[in-house]
Amino acid sequence: MIGVSVPVQYYADITYLLYGPEILAFMLIFVRFTLLNHTPVLEGIFDIKNDRRLSMYLYRVGFGMWLMYLVLGAPALKAYHHYRQDCGLLSFVLMIFGFSASMVYDYVHHHEQFEMKKKWLFISYAILACIIYFLEFKGNARIIDLNWLLTLL
Repeated sequence: MIGVSVPVQYYADITYLLYGPEILAFMLIFVRFTLLNHTPVLEGIFDIKNDRRLSMYLYRVGFGMWLMYLVLGAPALKAYHHYRQDCGLLSFVLMIFGFSASMVYDYVHHHEQFEMKKKWLFISYAILACIIYFLEFKGNARIIDLNWLLTLL
């Protein structure tokens, strides 16, 4: 049946019966923004100088991982407790990357806001480095050899 157009509502009904209301909402949004407007949804998302969407998406995914971190602490999910630390670290990393992408946008378009927030970006990277260091080297009786850094000076 090439050339026969099927209404979007038909696909929506079939999708609802097969997968449920959550996937239906996603599919309708996808159809609306990609097929009907003929413009890609993610066009220009990596242009972080002029588009804030990537930083928002990274921050939202980081927030979702933080929620997973909280949920995995529940006694009912004891079988998945070993993923809790990974979710927490990934949450922190994604939120800092989102903040970094936001800082690039602010540097170009809102330089005053960038000047106010840059110290917090440095502090967040320092905290991330400390968390990764203590998670990696905790209890291993290993220390980081900084002699190579001293030779550079």
